[in-house]
Amino acid sequence: MNCSFGLHPVRSISLPSRLHPTSLKVDTEFDKLKIWEASLPSLEESISGQTILKGLVGLAELYNSVEELLQTSRTQESILHHQDSKVFEEALEGSVTLLDAGSCAKDLLSKMKEHVQGLQSSLRRRGGGSIQQDVNAYTTFRKKAKKDALKCIRLLKRAEGKFVFLPLLELDPHLLMVIRVLRELSSITNVIFRHLLLFLSTPSLLKTKLGGCSLISKLMPVGLVVIEKGKKINNEVGRVDVALCSLSAHARGTGVTDEVRTVQNKLEALAVSIDGLESGIDAAIRRLIQYRVSLLNVLTC
Repeated sequence: MNCSFGLHPVRSISLPSRLHPTSLKVDTEFDKLKIWEASLPSLEESISGQTILKGLVGLAELYNSVEELLQTSRTQESILHHQDSKVFEEALEGSVTLLDAGSCAKDLLSKMKEHVQGLQSSLRRRGGGSIQQDVNAYTTFRKKAKKDALKCIRLLKRAEGKFVFLPLLELDPHLLMVIRVLRELSSITNVIFRHLLLFLSTPSLLKTKLGGCSLISKLMPVGLVVIEKGKKINNEVGRVDVALCSLSAHARGTGVTDEVRTVQNKLEALAVSIDGLESGIDAAIRRLIQYRVSLLNVLTC
């Protein structure tokens, strides 16, 4: 197993030449997520919901494999003969932060879904006052969501690299591999959850010149919309912002029908993305809870 994820390097260790089939399965799932991560921009840039969903699906599969590994007789024997439980206590403690971050993301997704549905309903009715009200509510939510998501991201950053380094050479090879798995599992979960929270806290990539934007002045004043140099709107949240600004810019002119249709299409894409992400984070949280149960069982053996 030679994967190492982007948050922090993990010490290289020698593994037995012949691994248990369950260990190989874990290794395969790690490799899939390593390829997924290698295709991403930095952790400071937001990515599409579809890309994040792929990571969440892979993460759930990884947790399933790790659960199988922890339940094997070989792992149980290795743990039983190892007197120092600190590494498992660290894994359990770290899982609390991960669970909190996942729950935060799940809650924000649910709230964003409600606001998106409100905007969709208003646009179908074409009621100017209603649209204004729902956009204002969406704008207020986006501001609070960004604050809450960034708070969770800071917690995840502080949780980086908290695993202790034991005198690894004194441990049997199988237990070395298990410890490596726990460290890497924490690391990749941190990466994926941070990408999801960045998606939910997508900042405006727009600058403005000239006048203001009556529909979404709280989100971003608009006259002439200019994309910041070198940056792109890479996810569904940002595309909705751009579409809303364009609608506002044309609110008193021609082409409003086309702009409304564009906003509706972008909102629908965001709604589909949210549905997928809700399913993905639900699965990841369930696996994470089961993982905590398994760690508790290890500590009480």
